[in-house]
Amino acid sequence: MTRPTTIAMRPRRSRPRKAACGFRWARTALFVVFCLTGSGAVRSAQADEWGVDAELGFGRDDNALGESSGGRGGLYVPYDLGLEYTPYDGYSTRVRLNGGLDGTFHDGPRTDADEHESQLSMEFDQRLLGGNRKFVRSGSLDFELEGGLLHRDLTYFSRIAGEEYTVFVDGEPVSLADRFDSMTWEVEPRLVLRLPRSVQWIVDFRARGRDYTHDYADIEGVDPLDYDETRTRGRVRANITRGTRVSLEHSRTLRDYRGWTARDLDGNLFAGTHQQFDYHVWGIELQQRTTRGDEFEVGVEREQRHDPFQGYYDHDEWTFKVRTDLQVAGPWTARIDWKYRHREYDRARVGYNPFKPLRDDLDREVQLELARTLGDEWEMFVLTSHENTDERNPSFTFDRNRTWLGVRFASNGSVGR
Repeated sequence: MTRPTTIAMRPRRSRPRKAACGFRWARTALFVVFCLTGSGAVRSAQADEWGVDAELGFGRDDNALGESSGGRGGLYVPYDLGLEYTPYDGYSTRVRLNGGLDGTFHDGPRTDADEHESQLSMEFDQRLLGGNRKFVRSGSLDFELEGGLLHRDLTYFSRIAGEEYTVFVDGEPVSLADRFDSMTWEVEPRLVLRLPRSVQWIVDFRARGRDYTHDYADIEGVDPLDYDETRTRGRVRANITRGTRVSLEHSRTLRDYRGWTARDLDGNLFAGTHQQFDYHVWGIELQQRTTRGDEFEVGVEREQRHDPFQGYYDHDEWTFKVRTDLQVAGPWTARIDWKYRHREYDRARVGYNPFKPLRDDLDREVQLELARTLGDEWEMFVLTSHENTDERNPSFTFDRNRTWLGVRFASNGSVGR
């Protein structure tokens, strides 16, 4: 299966936040209609709020498919568009609508590396305790509900041949090019508690639960990759001193693949089973902001995955990350991102072959950006990144370099009622 890059391809700066993907529409529509029409807590907003942000780049990608042989380079055009509209900006209740498009284009034979995503979502925020949300000095308790859907369109390719992935079903070749075209539905309720500023540490506690369904394209004769996922997550974030913040987080995720057959301890498919995973993730993050506006962030995360059938896919993963935002001079800013991830498997072997070594995956990426603001809404930037994936399966070991020049636009405002 494809894996997301270790660092966000296009770092966001002062952008309206995009909602998580997913949602069960009928349930949410009824819920929101009830909240807007039947709840006495809704107050008239003085003005609707809106936001729009966009990004377009133009550059080069020397290994778009992540081929172990090095691949072929070509034109690389990343794009991103985000829209946000808040029709109710009351003191105790808020509803926000979000939409967005993002992806990449490649030229010539690399068009099979194109990726495109579109999403639409809705957020509901009800203040339970704490009164006016515009006053941040007092503590508060909020209930939030977020959901929507995400469509993803990309081509599944072979990293060995650099072409569309093909398998044989009943002796006939079947293309898996569209296997990862997907539609995702998600709903996530959150409970957010903020302690008042009279407390020495300003604490923000979030408890989250997520219902998530990922529906892949169905290909006749090939096991489907569709899965359901339920996640619970808690986070405590505290401002220790002025400019210093620490965050602690833990999450548990249960994932159930409805059509993916599980494997026994020898790596063989076991008929009559379906694959399940149980993830536990612990993380700690430290952020520091200086008086001149520079920001530094260091984070550590540990993920443990358990395969409840016989444990074949059990793994232990550590991730380390560092991010630095610098105010260089005047309108110039710089960002440095570095990420390191190491994953060790307890039983899974290369190619599911019991005579091959255990899988051991290592990902590293560094990304550098220099940007210049052009007024209040525009920004020009140049960005370069290097990605290295090192696995014991040589077919999945590769280096990738990307460099592009781009512009960003971000604007927001209000519409009186």
